[in-house]
Amino acid sequence: MAKQQGEAAKDYGEEMGKIMTVARRLMHGDQVPMQDEKKLMEYDKDLYIMAKKRRNDGAVGKTQKV
Repeated sequence: MAKQQGEAAKDYGEEMGKIMTVARRLMHGDQVPMQDEKKLMEYDKDLYIMAKKRRNDGAVGKTQKV
């Protein structure tokens, strides 16, 4: 039983890492596959909305160096 719980915790940790990576990439304005965005939205709608807002807020103030 403990082995199963350990494996479940490991799987959960890996999945959470992937979800947080998608959120971070969205916040930084990186392109993210739609299926990854959908997975983030299904997992935590509030985190998805925050990432999208942060992305839009950050894009307004950026200037490009030439």
